[in-house]
Amino acid sequence: MADCDSLAASDAELVLPYSKTAVTKPVLPATPTNAACILSAAVSTPDETQTTADTARIASALANSACPVVKLVTSGANDAFISGPLDVIGPKTLWVDSGVTLFASINADLFAYSGRTSCGAQNYDEDCDSTGGTQCTALINMTGAGPQLVGAGTLDGQGGKHIIVGGTQQNYSWWDLSVALRFDSDADAGVNPSNCGSTPASQRGGSAPNPQLIIGGATSTGKSDKKTANMVVSGLTLHNSPKFHIKFASAGFTIWGNTILTPSDPSFTPFMARNTDGIDPGEGYLATSGAVVCNMISTGDDDIVLKGHYGVGDVVVAHNHFGTGHGMSIGSETQGIPGLTTSDTAGSSTTGSVGIQDVDIYDITIDGDTRSTGGAPGSDVNGVRVKSDTYRGGIVQNVTFHDICTRDIVNPLMVNPHYSAKTTTPPLIPYFKSIAVNNLDSVLGSQIDGPVTPIVTLEGYDAAHPTNVALNNVLIQAITAANVLTDTNTFVTFGVQGANFAVGSNPAGNPPGIACDWGWPVPTPK
Repeated sequence: MADCDSLAASDAELVLPYSKTAVTKPVLPATPTNAACILSAAVSTPDETQTTADTARIASALANSACPVVKLVTSGANDAFISGPLDVIGPKTLWVDSGVTLFASINADLFAYSGRTSCGAQNYDEDCDSTGGTQCTALINMTGAGPQLVGAGTLDGQGGKHIIVGGTQQNYSWWDLSVALRFDSDADAGVNPSNCGSTPASQRGGSAPNPQLIIGGATSTGKSDKKTANMVVSGLTLHNSPKFHIKFASAGFTIWGNTILTPSDPSFTPFMARNTDGIDPGEGYLATSGAVVCNMISTGDDDIVLKGHYGVGDVVVAHNHFGTGHGMSIGSETQGIPGLTTSDTAGSSTTGSVGIQDVDIYDITIDGDTRSTGGAPGSDVNGVRVKSDTYRGGIVQNVTFHDICTRDIVNPLMVNPHYSAKTTTPPLIPYFKSIAVNNLDSVLGSQIDGPVTPIVTLEGYDAAHPTNVALNNVLIQAITAANVLTDTNTFVTFGVQGANFAVGSNPAGNPPGIACDWGWPVPTPK
């Protein structure tokens, strides 16, 4: 097993795929010399009574013009900070030093956007409230030009801890709110949120009013910053986010060398930590000209997912290694806006806007053998996944996946424009114009959650919006013809090494596969 930073440093392919800009590891800034910029921990546990003081002194240092870098450090046995929402406005850097844990407060009232009353509320689904919007801000809110969150410390969102709402300790956690919505698409479940009463069951999404751990492109007051640029999150360990760990919009970004483990407590399972995506470029606005490199992720939802609600383009995702989670995903948001990149010629055409374009994804291991999911259905156990629906569909083009290894994954390869029954008027049609998959090797291991039957899904939307996929050297252990799901709206071409299953007029071959390195230290709970 090679050191990931060394591997990346010698990787000639590690460039942005459209602009060909080289990608390099972020470098830590110089340690502050001004004592006002170095804050020492006052407690050794996440003591809620310390929240007001810690929030105020961190926010004050971040607002101090004499502190371009704010560093959080240990003090003897004291290694914990506990805080409400913080703003890191570029070019400011927040440095969480080795040994330090920055905890998010469990007080929901601190995270409620002004005028919104449902942060931490039970029986509430954000997706069913078109006027209410997102209810909670994040622990770290990054905006401006060049904001950085770095260090070798830990951020812990305390997603599994019982929260405080309205000054009263509740008997439920952030994750409990998300799990309660898990079945809200089942009309007979009897647990649908009260604010979803007028929404058809098939269109309910189930998004609890929980904070994110880190947001890029929005302030703690909820104001969107469409000029956020060159955002950096590097070197950190992230635990137990109430919702997504890193979601962002930024023109230029580097997410490098982070470890995400959720839940970090072995008494919880990933299935209990719903909607805890690892890294989500494209949430809120455009995410362009960026890199996601050398991250280790094991969580309860998408490990990495590119979301083209506005657009994701000129992005490289390389040398990342996953344990539990929903895999390496694109979508469901692929609707985009015109003008994603200078090569976005389809954006203003009648075929719709480009949501995802010019993306290179490679050297990914997705290992279902690291820990039990705790009961996740097969539809949650994915490798390479491109998904959308007519509620948020658009164009996906010039996307390449290569050198991908999966172990004990039910859906090692899924391309699905019918991901959910959600729709809008007029419908936003998913159109997967050009996707290439090279050197995908899927194997079976110990099958910790029971027997795994691999499924390959390659589907198009309709004859006017067919899916185009090129496959080369795709080897899926134990795949059968009955479990290759495709249709007449999908055009698949095989390279010289093809695949070990037949699709359309392409016969099954004998691809050699690739050598998979399962020695990466994907995090597991202690």
